[in-house]
Amino acid sequence: MKLRPFVSWVITWSFLVMTWTGIVLFIVPKGRVANWIEWELMGLSKDDYAALHVTFMVLFVVGVIVHIVLNWKLLVHYLKNCQRDAGTGPKILISSFLISLVVAWGTLAGVAPFSSFLDWQEEIKASWEDPKTQAPYGHAELSTLDALASKMGWDKDSAIAALKEAGFTLTSPHATVDELAKENDTTPQAIFDALSKKLQTTQDSNQAVASKWGYGKLSLIEAAKKEGFDVQKAIEFLHVKGIEATPDSPLKPIAQSLGVGPSELVEMLKGQP
Repeated sequence: MKLRPFVSWVITWSFLVMTWTGIVLFIVPKGRVANWIEWELMGLSKDDYAALHVTFMVLFVVGVIVHIVLNWKLLVHYLKNCQRDAGTGPKILISSFLISLVVAWGTLAGVAPFSSFLDWQEEIKASWEDPKTQAPYGHAELSTLDALASKMGWDKDSAIAALKEAGFTLTSPHATVDELAKENDTTPQAIFDALSKKLQTTQDSNQAVASKWGYGKLSLIEAAKKEGFDVQKAIEFLHVKGIEATPDSPLKPIAQSLGVGPSELVEMLKGQP
């Protein structure tokens, strides 16, 4: 096997793979989106494309180094000819270097058209984002179930129960959401949606019960702050009813004096103009 054509083909294939993976990575959604929805193209994830891009870059660099070594004499001969040809050689070398320098400077300085090209990339990546499928916070897929429950204000035991009730397998509460998704052949988003639907419904129900039956322990001023009614108008209303109250008066005895429950009393006070 001849080494020169072999190396040339290695460089060619590496270049083609790098070009393809580079294009994909240019348009792929950002990590927080790609990992949350388990984005794939042709059966490969964003991490797969990134890994291919890096490994083939290394192969490309090694191939180029070997290619330079094999063709070193020819390259030196070419450079000498460029130096002798004052009309074209130096101009080509200098102009190609300057173009590369301008591209590097323009990219780092963020000037047009380089900045416009990069802005276009950001628009493409942002187009993948959907509020309906957005993670509750950045890289939530890397959180353990315990950490997710803590950040969402969920009871940890309830989260575990809800996960099992939704039909998902749980090996450990210390597993990340991403690991749970892979174990259950689903996405982190699906795991979160199942938990959120179950636990939010329970939380809303608990809040409704607390809202309806928890007023007896509140003072008049506390209930006013919680429900948004005017405490002075409430005191005047109660005065008309023959009850002398202050902002610190507890609701329960006032409600008992009127023959109603604390929640009914609150509704009466909220209805005052």
